[in-house]
Amino acid sequence: MLTARNLLTFTLIVLTLTFLASCRSKKKSKFYFPPSTGTGTDTSTSTGTGTGTDTGTGTDTGTGTGTGTGTGTVPSADWYVDGNVSSSGDGTSWATAFKTIQEAIDNTSNGQTVLVADGTYTGLGNTDLDFKGKEIELHSDGGAGACIIDCENSSRGFYFYTGETSLALVSGFTVRNGYSADNGGGIYLGNASCPTIAYCTIETCRASNGGGIYSRQNSNASIIFCTVTNNIAVYSGTYSIGGGIASAGSALTLENSTITLNEVQVTGAGATIAYGGGLCFEAGSAGTVRGCVVNNNKGNPSENGYTIGGGICVITSSTEISNCTISYNEAMSATMQANYGGGISYRDNANPRITGCRIEYNRVYATGIVIAHWGYSSVGGGVYLRTASPTFEACVINNNMCNQGGGVFVNNNSDPRFINCEIANNRADCNGGGVFCYMNSYPIFINCVLANNTTNNSGVGGGGALYCEQTPDARFRNTIIWGNINHGGDGDQVYCYDPSPVNLYHCDYDNSAGHWSGDHAPVLDAFCINLDPLFELGTFQLSATSPCMDIGNNTYIDDTGVTVDLLGLPRKQDGPMPPDGSDIVDIGAYEYQP
Repeated sequence: MLTARNLLTFTLIVLTLTFLASCRSKKKSKFYFPPSTGTGTDTSTSTGTGTGTDTGTGTDTGTGTGTGTGTGTVPSADWYVDGNVSSSGDGTSWATAFKTIQEAIDNTSNGQTVLVADGTYTGLGNTDLDFKGKEIELHSDGGAGACIIDCENSSRGFYFYTGETSLALVSGFTVRNGYSADNGGGIYLGNASCPTIAYCTIETCRASNGGGIYSRQNSNASIIFCTVTNNIAVYSGTYSIGGGIASAGSALTLENSTITLNEVQVTGAGATIAYGGGLCFEAGSAGTVRGCVVNNNKGNPSENGYTIGGGICVITSSTEISNCTISYNEAMSATMQANYGGGISYRDNANPRITGCRIEYNRVYATGIVIAHWGYSSVGGGVYLRTASPTFEACVINNNMCNQGGGVFVNNNSDPRFINCEIANNRADCNGGGVFCYMNSYPIFINCVLANNTTNNSGVGGGGALYCEQTPDARFRNTIIWGNINHGGDGDQVYCYDPSPVNLYHCDYDNSAGHWSGDHAPVLDAFCINLDPLFELGTFQLSATSPCMDIGNNTYIDDTGVTVDLLGLPRKQDGPMPPDGSDIVDIGAYEYQP
Protein backbone atom coordinates (compact mmCIF):
# COMPACT_ATOMS: atom_id res chain seq x y z
CA MET A 1 0.00 0.00 0.00
CA LEU A 2 1.34 3.42 -0.92
CA THR A 3 1.80 5.29 2.36
CA ALA A 4 2.52 8.99 2.97
CA ARG A 5 6.08 8.12 3.91
CA ASN A 6 6.61 6.12 0.73
CA LEU A 7 5.07 8.92 -1.34
CA LEU A 8 7.50 11.40 0.23
CA THR A 9 10.42 9.12 -0.56
CA PHE A 10 9.28 8.74 -4.15
CA THR A 11 8.86 12.51 -4.52
CA LEU A 12 12.40 13.15 -3.25
CA ILE A 13 13.76 10.60 -5.69
CA VAL A 14 11.99 12.26 -8.61
CA LEU A 15 13.19 15.74 -7.63
CA THR A 16 16.80 14.75 -7.27
CA LEU A 17 16.89 12.64 -10.41
CA THR A 18 15.51 15.64 -12.30
CA PHE A 19 18.38 17.71 -10.94
CA LEU A 20 20.94 15.16 -12.05
CA ALA A 21 19.52 15.22 -15.58
CA SER A 22 20.60 18.84 -15.87
CA CYS A 23 24.24 18.09 -14.99
CA ARG A 24 27.00 18.14 -17.52
CA SER A 25 27.02 14.38 -18.07
CA LYS A 26 24.22 12.71 -20.02
CA LYS A 27 24.15 9.70 -17.73
CA LYS A 28 21.67 9.61 -14.84
CA SER A 29 22.24 8.50 -11.28
CA LYS A 30 20.55 5.32 -10.08
CA PHE A 31 19.08 6.92 -6.97
CA TYR A 32 19.78 9.80 -4.64
CA PHE A 33 18.01 9.33 -1.39
CA PRO A 34 19.64 6.76 0.87
CA PRO A 35 17.78 3.48 0.22
CA SER A 36 16.15 1.54 3.03
CA THR A 37 14.55 -1.85 3.37
CA GLY A 38 10.77 -1.71 3.07
CA THR A 39 7.82 -4.05 3.32
CA GLY A 40 4.81 -3.92 1.03
CA THR A 41 1.28 -5.03 1.83
CA ASP A 42 -0.86 -6.72 -0.83
CA THR A 43 -4.54 -5.86 -0.25
CA SER A 44 -5.91 -7.27 -3.51
CA THR A 45 -8.82 -9.71 -3.44
CA SER A 46 -8.45 -11.27 -6.85
CA THR A 47 -7.82 -14.95 -7.26
CA GLY A 48 -4.32 -15.67 -8.41
CA THR A 49 -1.00 -17.22 -7.63
CA GLY A 50 0.24 -14.60 -5.15
CA THR A 51 3.37 -13.46 -6.94
CA GLY A 52 3.87 -10.11 -5.13
CA THR A 53 6.81 -7.98 -6.19
CA ASP A 54 8.10 -5.29 -3.83
CA THR A 55 9.79 -2.33 -5.54
CA GLY A 56 11.77 -1.23 -2.49
CA THR A 57 9.56 1.78 -1.74
CA GLY A 58 6.96 -0.12 0.16
CA THR A 59 4.47 -0.83 -2.69
CA ASP A 60 3.53 -4.42 -3.59
CA THR A 61 2.14 -4.81 -7.10
CA GLY A 62 1.41 -8.51 -6.90
CA THR A 63 -1.89 -10.37 -7.10
CA GLY A 64 -3.18 -12.86 -4.63
CA THR A 65 -6.15 -14.04 -2.63
CA GLY A 66 -7.00 -12.10 0.47
CA THR A 67 -4.70 -9.66 2.27
CA GLY A 68 -1.21 -11.00 1.85
CA THR A 69 2.04 -9.31 2.87
CA GLY A 70 5.04 -9.06 0.58
CA THR A 71 8.52 -8.26 1.86
CA GLY A 72 11.02 -6.76 -0.56
CA THR A 73 14.52 -5.35 -0.60
CA VAL A 74 16.01 -2.09 -1.78
CA PRO A 75 17.68 -1.79 -5.18
CA SER A 76 20.81 -3.82 -4.76
CA ALA A 77 24.20 -2.20 -4.37
CA ASP A 78 27.35 -3.54 -5.93
CA TRP A 79 29.43 -3.32 -2.76
CA TYR A 80 28.62 -3.24 0.95
CA VAL A 81 30.36 -1.77 3.99
CA ASP A 82 29.63 -2.53 7.63
CA GLY A 83 31.98 -1.26 10.31
CA ASN A 84 30.60 -3.76 12.80
CA VAL A 85 31.95 -6.86 11.05
CA SER A 86 34.98 -8.44 12.68
CA SER A 87 36.96 -8.43 9.45
CA SER A 88 36.45 -7.60 5.80
CA GLY A 89 34.88 -10.10 3.44
CA ASP A 90 34.59 -9.80 -0.32
CA GLY A 91 32.13 -6.86 0.00
CA THR A 92 29.44 -8.35 -2.26
CA SER A 93 26.72 -8.66 0.42
CA TRP A 94 25.93 -7.53 3.95
CA ALA A 95 27.08 -10.91 5.23
CA THR A 96 30.48 -10.47 3.56
CA ALA A 97 30.75 -6.67 3.80
CA PHE A 98 33.97 -4.70 3.77
CA LYS A 99 34.91 -3.20 7.11
CA THR A 100 36.13 0.19 5.79
CA ILE A 101 34.66 2.58 3.25
CA GLN A 102 37.86 3.17 1.28
CA GLU A 103 38.26 -0.57 0.70
CA ALA A 104 34.88 -0.62 -1.02
CA ILE A 105 35.68 2.47 -3.11
CA ASP A 106 38.95 0.92 -4.24
CA ASN A 107 37.10 -2.15 -5.55
CA THR A 108 34.50 -0.25 -7.57
CA SER A 109 34.31 0.45 -11.26
CA ASN A 110 32.51 3.32 -12.97
CA GLY A 111 28.75 3.15 -12.59
CA GLN A 112 28.79 1.04 -9.45
CA THR A 113 27.22 1.74 -6.05
CA VAL A 114 28.53 1.33 -2.51
CA LEU A 115 26.09 1.03 0.40
CA VAL A 116 27.34 1.75 3.92
CA ALA A 117 25.66 0.40 7.06
CA ASP A 118 24.66 2.72 9.89
CA GLY A 119 27.26 3.48 12.53
CA THR A 120 30.21 5.73 13.27
CA TYR A 121 33.28 5.29 11.07
CA THR A 122 36.70 6.47 12.20
CA GLY A 123 40.36 6.02 11.48
CA LEU A 124 42.35 4.78 8.52
CA GLY A 125 40.17 3.70 5.63
CA ASN A 126 37.18 5.75 6.79
CA THR A 127 38.50 9.30 6.52
CA ASP A 128 40.28 11.25 3.76
CA LEU A 129 38.11 9.19 1.43
CA ASP A 130 39.31 9.34 -2.18
CA PHE A 131 37.16 8.40 -5.19
CA LYS A 132 40.28 8.39 -7.40
CA GLY A 133 38.41 9.85 -10.34
CA LYS A 134 35.71 7.17 -10.44
CA GLU A 135 32.08 7.78 -11.41
CA ILE A 136 30.57 5.88 -8.51
CA GLU A 137 27.87 6.42 -5.90
CA LEU A 138 28.44 6.18 -2.16
CA HIS A 139 25.23 5.92 -0.11
CA SER A 140 24.52 5.41 3.54
CA ASP A 141 21.85 2.91 4.48
CA GLY A 142 19.96 5.07 6.98
CA GLY A 143 20.80 8.67 6.14
CA ALA A 144 23.06 11.33 7.62
CA GLY A 145 21.62 11.03 11.11
CA ALA A 146 22.60 7.38 11.35
CA CYS A 147 25.81 7.12 9.35
CA ILE A 148 28.67 9.25 10.66
CA ILE A 149 32.24 9.74 9.49
CA ASP A 150 34.08 11.04 12.56
CA CYS A 151 37.46 12.45 11.57
CA GLU A 152 38.47 12.91 15.22
CA ASN A 153 40.04 16.31 14.47
CA SER A 154 42.92 14.72 12.60
CA SER A 155 41.80 14.39 8.96
CA ARG A 156 39.16 15.35 6.40
CA GLY A 157 36.11 13.35 5.51
CA PHE A 158 36.52 13.44 1.70
CA TYR A 159 39.35 14.47 -0.60
CA PHE A 160 38.36 14.99 -4.25
CA TYR A 161 41.25 15.95 -6.52
CA THR A 162 41.24 13.59 -9.53
CA GLY A 163 38.71 15.23 -11.83
CA GLU A 164 35.63 13.40 -10.60
CA THR A 165 32.48 14.24 -12.61
CA SER A 166 28.96 14.95 -11.39
CA LEU A 167 28.33 11.19 -11.48
CA ALA A 168 30.56 10.80 -8.44
CA LEU A 169 27.95 10.98 -5.70
CA VAL A 170 28.08 11.07 -1.90
CA SER A 171 24.65 10.79 -0.29
CA GLY A 172 23.42 10.58 3.28
CA PHE A 173 26.47 10.99 5.55
CA THR A 174 27.48 13.19 8.45
CA VAL A 175 31.10 14.35 8.28
CA ARG A 176 32.10 15.39 11.78
CA ASN A 177 35.22 16.80 13.46
CA GLY A 178 37.18 17.18 10.24
CA TYR A 179 40.47 19.03 10.28
CA SER A 180 43.01 20.43 7.85
CA ALA A 181 45.88 22.78 8.57
CA ASP A 182 45.32 24.04 5.04
CA ASN A 183 41.91 24.22 3.28
CA GLY A 184 38.65 22.31 3.62
CA GLY A 185 38.25 20.75 7.04
CA GLY A 186 35.39 18.45 6.08
CA ILE A 187 35.59 18.15 2.28
CA TYR A 188 38.27 19.32 -0.14
CA LEU A 189 37.51 19.80 -3.85
CA GLY A 190 40.39 20.46 -6.24
CA ASN A 191 41.82 19.84 -9.69
CA ALA A 192 38.53 20.15 -11.62
CA SER A 193 36.67 17.68 -9.42
CA CYS A 194 32.89 18.07 -9.74
CA PRO A 195 31.17 15.52 -7.49
CA THR A 196 27.62 15.78 -6.18
CA ILE A 197 27.21 15.95 -2.40
CA ALA A 198 23.60 15.32 -1.35
CA TYR A 199 21.68 14.92 1.90
CA CYS A 200 24.83 15.28 3.97
CA THR A 201 25.71 17.15 7.15
CA ILE A 202 29.14 18.76 7.53
CA GLU A 203 29.64 19.80 11.13
CA THR A 204 32.28 20.89 13.66
CA CYS A 205 35.08 20.89 11.10
CA ARG A 206 38.07 23.23 11.07
CA ALA A 207 40.58 24.53 8.52
CA SER A 208 42.49 27.67 7.61
CA ASN A 209 40.00 28.41 4.80
CA GLY A 210 36.67 26.76 4.13
CA GLY A 211 36.08 25.30 7.57
CA GLY A 212 33.49 22.85 6.28
CA ILE A 213 34.12 22.70 2.51
CA TYR A 214 36.75 24.22 0.22
CA SER A 215 36.50 24.28 -3.58
CA ARG A 216 39.16 25.46 -6.04
CA GLN A 217 40.74 24.90 -9.48
CA ASN A 218 37.52 24.67 -11.53
CA SER A 219 35.99 22.16 -9.16
CA ASN A 220 32.36 22.77 -10.06
CA ALA A 221 30.71 20.55 -7.49
CA SER A 222 27.01 20.47 -6.59
CA ILE A 223 25.98 20.54 -2.93
CA ILE A 224 22.26 19.91 -2.51
CA PHE A 225 19.98 19.26 0.46
CA CYS A 226 22.94 19.54 2.84
CA THR A 227 23.53 21.16 6.22
CA VAL A 228 26.84 22.89 6.89
CA THR A 229 26.95 23.87 10.54
CA ASN A 230 29.27 24.80 13.41
CA ASN A 231 32.41 24.84 11.28
CA ILE A 232 35.23 27.34 11.64
CA ALA A 233 37.88 28.73 9.33
CA VAL A 234 40.69 30.06 11.48
CA TYR A 235 44.14 31.24 10.48
CA SER A 236 47.01 32.89 12.30
CA GLY A 237 48.03 34.99 9.27
CA THR A 238 46.41 38.08 7.77
CA TYR A 239 43.10 36.71 6.49
CA SER A 240 40.81 33.71 6.34
CA ILE A 241 37.79 32.95 4.11
CA GLY A 242 34.56 30.99 4.44
CA GLY A 243 33.71 29.67 7.87
CA GLY A 244 31.27 27.19 6.35
CA ILE A 245 32.23 27.03 2.66
CA ALA A 246 34.89 28.77 0.57
CA SER A 247 35.15 28.77 -3.22
CA ALA A 248 38.11 30.07 -5.21
CA GLY A 249 38.25 29.81 -8.99
CA SER A 250 35.37 27.36 -9.24
CA ALA A 251 31.66 27.32 -10.07
CA LEU A 252 30.18 25.74 -6.98
CA THR A 253 26.43 25.07 -6.97
CA LEU A 254 24.74 25.22 -3.59
CA GLU A 255 21.06 24.34 -3.56
CA ASN A 256 18.34 23.76 -0.93
CA SER A 257 20.92 23.69 1.84
CA THR A 258 21.37 25.28 5.26
CA ILE A 259 24.56 27.14 6.18
CA THR A 260 24.36 28.00 9.86
CA LEU A 261 26.42 28.75 12.96
CA ASN A 262 29.73 28.88 11.11
CA GLU A 263 32.53 31.32 11.88
CA VAL A 264 35.55 32.77 10.13
CA GLN A 265 38.29 33.84 12.50
CA VAL A 266 41.75 35.37 12.15
CA THR A 267 44.22 35.34 15.02
CA GLY A 268 47.23 37.04 13.43
CA ALA A 269 48.64 40.43 14.38
CA GLY A 270 47.93 43.63 12.47
CA ALA A 271 44.96 44.53 10.29
CA THR A 272 43.54 41.07 9.70
CA ILE A 273 40.45 40.35 7.59
CA ALA A 274 37.74 37.73 8.09
CA TYR A 275 35.85 37.10 4.82
CA GLY A 276 32.44 35.40 4.85
CA GLY A 277 31.31 33.81 8.09
CA GLY A 278 29.03 31.41 6.24
CA LEU A 279 30.16 31.50 2.60
CA CYS A 280 32.94 33.16 0.66
CA PHE A 281 33.27 33.24 -3.14
CA GLU A 282 36.70 34.54 -4.09
CA ALA A 283 37.98 35.97 -7.37
CA GLY A 284 37.28 33.79 -10.38
CA SER A 285 34.33 31.99 -8.83
CA ALA A 286 31.03 31.79 -10.71
CA GLY A 287 28.83 29.97 -8.27
CA THR A 288 25.09 29.56 -7.85
CA VAL A 289 23.25 29.65 -4.53
CA ARG A 290 19.56 28.68 -4.75
CA GLY A 291 16.90 28.07 -2.13
CA CYS A 292 19.33 28.13 0.79
CA VAL A 293 19.19 29.39 4.36
CA VAL A 294 22.30 31.26 5.48
CA ASN A 295 21.87 32.26 9.10
CA ASN A 296 23.64 32.83 12.41
CA ASN A 297 27.12 32.92 10.88
CA LYS A 298 29.74 35.47 11.86
CA GLY A 299 33.14 36.92 11.15
CA ASN A 300 35.50 37.35 14.07
CA PRO A 301 38.94 38.81 13.24
CA SER A 302 41.75 39.62 15.63
CA GLU A 303 41.78 42.75 17.78
CA ASN A 304 43.05 44.97 14.96
CA GLY A 305 41.05 43.32 12.19
CA TYR A 306 37.68 43.58 10.49
CA THR A 307 35.00 41.41 8.92
CA ILE A 308 33.69 41.59 5.36
CA GLY A 309 30.40 39.69 5.03
CA GLY A 310 29.04 38.11 8.18
CA GLY A 311 26.85 35.74 6.18
CA ILE A 312 28.22 35.82 2.62
CA CYS A 313 31.20 37.53 0.99
CA VAL A 314 31.48 37.73 -2.81
CA ILE A 315 34.73 39.13 -4.26
CA THR A 316 35.24 39.67 -8.01
CA SER A 317 32.76 36.90 -8.65
CA SER A 318 29.58 36.44 -10.67
CA THR A 319 27.93 34.19 -8.08
CA GLU A 320 24.13 34.33 -8.49
CA ILE A 321 21.92 34.09 -5.42
CA SER A 322 18.19 33.37 -5.58
CA ASN A 323 15.32 32.49 -3.26
CA CYS A 324 17.53 32.46 -0.18
CA THR A 325 17.06 33.66 3.38
CA ILE A 326 20.13 35.45 4.74
CA SER A 327 19.46 36.30 8.37
CA TYR A 328 20.88 36.80 11.85
CA ASN A 329 24.47 36.96 10.62
CA GLU A 330 27.10 39.23 12.19
CA ALA A 331 30.12 41.13 10.93
CA MET A 332 32.08 42.11 14.01
CA SER A 333 35.51 43.09 15.29
CA ALA A 334 37.13 43.99 18.56
CA THR A 335 38.41 47.54 18.20
CA MET A 336 40.40 48.98 15.37
CA GLN A 337 38.64 48.73 12.01
CA ALA A 338 35.27 49.18 10.35
CA ASN A 339 33.21 46.10 9.49
CA TYR A 340 31.26 45.62 6.30
CA GLY A 341 28.03 43.81 5.49
CA GLY A 342 26.27 41.86 8.20
CA GLY A 343 24.26 39.80 5.73
CA ILE A 344 26.18 39.96 2.46
CA SER A 345 29.10 41.88 1.02
CA TYR A 346 29.90 42.35 -2.68
CA ARG A 347 33.32 43.75 -3.56
CA ASP A 348 35.62 44.52 -6.45
CA ASN A 349 33.59 44.12 -9.64
CA ALA A 350 31.17 41.56 -8.25
CA ASN A 351 28.13 42.27 -10.45
CA PRO A 352 25.70 39.34 -10.26
CA ARG A 353 21.93 39.17 -9.81
CA ILE A 354 20.24 38.55 -6.46
CA THR A 355 16.61 37.49 -6.84
CA GLY A 356 13.81 36.68 -4.43
CA CYS A 357 15.94 36.82 -1.29
CA ARG A 358 15.15 37.90 2.25
CA ILE A 359 18.05 39.71 3.89
CA GLU A 360 16.97 40.43 7.44
CA TYR A 361 18.00 40.69 11.08
CA ASN A 362 21.70 40.92 10.28
CA ARG A 363 23.99 43.33 12.08
CA VAL A 364 27.42 44.89 11.99
CA TYR A 365 29.17 46.07 15.12
CA ALA A 366 32.44 46.54 16.98
CA THR A 367 33.01 45.80 20.63
CA GLY A 368 35.39 48.73 21.15
CA ILE A 369 35.59 52.45 20.41
CA VAL A 370 37.27 53.25 17.11
CA ILE A 371 37.74 56.03 14.58
CA ALA A 372 36.33 54.89 11.25
CA HIS A 373 33.58 56.34 9.06
CA TRP A 374 32.98 59.47 11.16
CA GLY A 375 33.74 57.77 14.43
CA TYR A 376 31.58 54.73 13.71
CA SER A 377 32.77 51.26 13.00
CA SER A 378 30.08 49.39 11.14
CA VAL A 379 28.50 49.84 7.71
CA GLY A 380 25.91 47.94 5.70
CA GLY A 381 23.79 46.03 8.20
CA GLY A 382 22.11 43.98 5.49
CA VAL A 383 24.19 44.61 2.36
CA TYR A 384 27.57 46.23 1.69
CA LEU A 385 28.73 47.12 -1.84
CA ARG A 386 32.20 48.34 -2.75
CA THR A 387 33.07 48.84 -6.42
CA ALA A 388 30.28 46.40 -7.18
CA SER A 389 27.10 46.79 -9.21
CA PRO A 390 24.77 43.84 -8.66
CA THR A 391 21.04 43.84 -9.41
CA PHE A 392 18.64 43.10 -6.58
CA GLU A 393 15.23 41.95 -7.80
CA ALA A 394 12.21 41.13 -5.63
CA CYS A 395 14.26 41.19 -2.44
CA VAL A 396 13.21 42.11 1.09
CA ILE A 397 15.91 43.91 3.08
CA ASN A 398 14.41 44.36 6.52
CA ASN A 399 15.31 44.75 10.20
CA ASN A 400 19.07 44.97 9.77
CA MET A 401 21.21 47.27 11.90
CA CYS A 402 24.59 48.98 12.10
CA ASN A 403 25.98 52.52 12.41
CA GLN A 404 25.95 53.60 8.75
CA GLY A 405 23.54 52.24 6.14
CA GLY A 406 21.27 50.02 8.20
CA GLY A 407 19.83 48.21 5.19
CA VAL A 408 22.35 48.89 2.42
CA PHE A 409 25.69 50.72 2.16
CA VAL A 410 26.63 51.65 -1.43
CA ASN A 411 30.28 52.70 -1.67
CA ASN A 412 33.10 53.63 -4.02
CA ASN A 413 31.86 53.61 -7.63
CA SER A 414 29.10 51.08 -7.11
CA ASP A 415 26.10 51.28 -9.45
CA PRO A 416 23.55 48.75 -8.18
CA ARG A 417 19.94 48.42 -9.31
CA PHE A 418 17.08 47.60 -6.97
CA ILE A 419 13.88 46.40 -8.69
CA ASN A 420 10.67 45.49 -6.82
CA CYS A 421 12.49 45.61 -3.48
CA GLU A 422 11.26 46.37 0.02
CA ILE A 423 13.80 48.14 2.24
CA ALA A 424 12.11 48.63 5.59
CA ASN A 425 12.49 48.63 9.36
CA ASN A 426 16.28 48.89 9.21
CA ARG A 427 18.24 50.96 11.72
CA ALA A 428 21.43 52.99 11.57
CA ASP A 429 22.71 54.71 14.69
CA CYS A 430 24.19 57.50 12.60
CA ASN A 431 23.30 57.94 8.91
CA GLY A 432 21.16 56.19 6.31
CA GLY A 433 18.67 53.99 8.11
CA GLY A 434 17.59 52.36 4.87
CA VAL A 435 20.40 53.20 2.43
CA PHE A 436 23.72 55.07 2.60
CA CYS A 437 25.18 56.17 -0.78
CA TYR A 438 28.81 57.28 -0.86
CA MET A 439 31.75 58.04 -3.13
CA ASN A 440 30.69 58.35 -6.77
CA SER A 441 28.02 55.67 -6.63
CA TYR A 442 24.96 55.71 -8.91
CA PRO A 443 22.23 53.50 -7.41
CA ILE A 444 18.88 53.15 -9.17
CA PHE A 445 15.68 52.16 -7.37
CA ILE A 446 12.77 51.04 -9.59
CA ASN A 447 9.37 50.19 -8.09
CA CYS A 448 10.74 49.94 -4.57
CA VAL A 449 9.47 50.98 -1.17
CA LEU A 450 11.69 52.53 1.53
CA ALA A 451 9.63 52.70 4.71
CA ASN A 452 9.91 52.69 8.50
CA ASN A 453 13.71 52.89 8.53
CA THR A 454 15.29 54.88 11.35
CA THR A 455 18.41 56.79 12.33
CA ASN A 456 19.40 58.48 15.58
CA ASN A 457 21.57 61.45 14.63
CA SER A 458 21.23 64.74 16.49
CA GLY A 459 24.16 66.31 14.64
CA VAL A 460 24.83 66.81 10.95
CA GLY A 461 23.28 63.97 9.01
CA GLY A 462 20.49 61.51 9.51
CA GLY A 463 18.38 60.34 6.62
CA GLY A 464 15.95 57.76 7.94
CA ALA A 465 15.45 56.37 4.43
CA LEU A 466 18.53 57.63 2.61
CA TYR A 467 21.79 59.45 3.26
CA CYS A 468 23.90 60.65 0.31
CA GLU A 469 27.44 61.99 0.28
CA GLN A 470 29.72 62.53 -2.70
CA THR A 471 27.09 60.76 -4.78
CA PRO A 472 26.41 62.54 -8.07
CA ASP A 473 23.08 60.93 -8.86
CA ALA A 474 20.86 58.61 -6.82
CA ARG A 475 17.75 57.85 -8.88
CA PHE A 476 14.33 56.71 -7.71
CA ARG A 477 11.65 55.66 -10.20
CA ASN A 478 8.11 54.51 -9.38
CA THR A 479 9.20 54.32 -5.74
CA ILE A 480 7.64 55.14 -2.37
CA ILE A 481 9.71 56.86 0.36
CA TRP A 482 7.52 57.16 3.44
CA GLY A 483 7.35 56.78 7.20
CA ASN A 484 11.10 56.89 7.88
CA ILE A 485 12.43 58.72 10.94
CA ASN A 486 15.61 60.36 12.20
CA HIS A 487 15.04 60.37 15.95
CA GLY A 488 17.82 62.87 16.62
CA GLY A 489 16.83 65.75 14.33
CA ASP A 490 15.94 66.62 10.75
CA GLY A 491 16.26 64.46 7.66
CA ASP A 492 13.57 61.95 8.53
CA GLN A 493 13.37 60.78 4.92
CA VAL A 494 16.53 61.95 3.14
CA TYR A 495 19.69 63.83 4.04
CA CYS A 496 21.97 65.09 1.25
CA TYR A 497 25.42 66.08 2.42
CA ASP A 498 27.26 68.39 -0.01
CA PRO A 499 25.99 68.59 -3.62
CA SER A 500 24.62 65.05 -3.80
CA PRO A 501 21.31 65.31 -5.68
CA VAL A 502 18.55 62.77 -5.33
CA ASN A 503 16.32 62.46 -8.39
CA LEU A 504 12.72 61.33 -8.08
CA TYR A 505 10.60 60.28 -11.06
CA HIS A 506 6.96 59.21 -10.59
CA CYS A 507 7.53 58.75 -6.87
CA ASP A 508 5.56 59.25 -3.66
CA TYR A 509 7.68 60.87 -0.97
CA ASP A 510 7.05 62.60 2.34
CA ASN A 511 8.14 66.22 2.01
CA SER A 512 6.90 67.45 5.37
CA ALA A 513 8.95 70.05 7.22
CA GLY A 514 12.32 68.65 8.24
CA HIS A 515 11.87 65.42 6.32
CA TRP A 516 14.26 66.40 3.54
CA SER A 517 17.43 68.06 4.80
CA GLY A 518 21.01 68.83 3.95
CA ASP A 519 22.79 70.71 1.21
CA HIS A 520 20.69 69.73 -1.79
CA ALA A 521 16.95 69.77 -2.46
CA PRO A 522 15.36 66.85 -4.30
CA VAL A 523 15.16 66.96 -8.07
CA LEU A 524 11.56 66.10 -8.97
CA ASP A 525 9.64 65.46 -12.14
CA ALA A 526 6.08 66.74 -12.55
CA PHE A 527 4.55 63.37 -11.66
CA CYS A 528 5.74 62.99 -8.06
CA ILE A 529 3.24 63.14 -5.22
CA ASN A 530 3.58 63.55 -1.48
CA LEU A 531 0.49 61.79 -0.18
CA ASP A 532 0.13 59.05 2.41
CA PRO A 533 0.44 55.84 0.35
CA LEU A 534 -2.22 54.16 2.53
CA PHE A 535 -0.58 50.79 2.93
CA GLU A 536 -2.55 47.77 4.03
CA LEU A 537 -2.25 47.36 7.80
CA GLY A 538 0.99 45.63 8.75
CA THR A 539 2.37 45.47 5.20
CA PHE A 540 3.65 47.77 2.47
CA GLN A 541 1.07 46.60 -0.03
CA LEU A 542 -1.33 49.20 -1.41
CA SER A 543 -4.85 49.39 -0.05
CA ALA A 544 -7.87 49.82 -2.30
CA THR A 545 -7.81 53.58 -1.66
CA SER A 546 -4.08 54.20 -2.16
CA PRO A 547 -3.13 57.22 -4.28
CA CYS A 548 -0.14 55.23 -5.59
CA MET A 549 -2.19 53.11 -7.98
CA ASP A 550 -1.93 53.69 -11.72
CA ILE A 551 0.45 56.65 -11.52
CA GLY A 552 3.79 55.04 -12.39
CA ASN A 553 5.69 55.16 -15.64
CA ASN A 554 5.44 51.88 -17.54
CA THR A 555 8.71 52.50 -19.35
CA TYR A 556 10.74 52.32 -16.14
CA ILE A 557 9.56 48.81 -15.25
CA ASP A 558 9.29 47.60 -18.87
CA ASP A 559 12.94 48.46 -19.49
CA THR A 560 13.96 46.01 -16.76
CA GLY A 561 12.14 43.11 -18.42
CA VAL A 562 10.35 42.40 -15.13
CA THR A 563 6.60 41.78 -15.51
CA VAL A 564 5.61 40.91 -11.92
CA ASP A 565 5.81 42.60 -8.51
CA LEU A 566 7.64 41.53 -5.36
CA LEU A 567 5.03 38.83 -4.70
CA GLY A 568 5.25 37.51 -8.25
CA LEU A 569 1.86 38.96 -9.18
CA PRO A 570 1.25 40.65 -12.54
CA ARG A 571 2.22 44.28 -12.97
CA LYS A 572 0.11 46.98 -14.66
CA GLN A 573 -3.30 46.10 -13.26
CA ASP A 574 -6.20 48.52 -13.71
CA GLY A 575 -6.91 50.03 -10.30
CA PRO A 576 -10.38 50.35 -8.73
CA MET A 577 -10.54 54.14 -8.23
CA PRO A 578 -12.32 53.98 -10.64
CA PRO A 579 -11.29 51.39 -13.23
CA ASP A 580 -10.68 53.11 -16.52
CA GLY A 581 -9.35 50.32 -18.70
CA SER A 582 -5.76 51.56 -18.49
CA ASP A 583 -2.81 49.31 -17.72
CA ILE A 584 -0.54 51.70 -15.83
CA VAL A 585 1.92 50.37 -13.30
CA ASP A 586 1.47 51.24 -9.63
CA ILE A 587 4.35 52.78 -7.73
CA GLY A 588 6.03 50.84 -4.95
CA ALA A 589 7.09 47.20 -4.74
CA TYR A 590 3.58 45.74 -4.78
CA GLU A 591 0.94 45.98 -7.51
CA TYR A 592 -2.63 46.31 -6.31
CA GLN A 593 -4.58 43.28 -7.52
CA PRO A 594 -8.25 44.18 -8.14
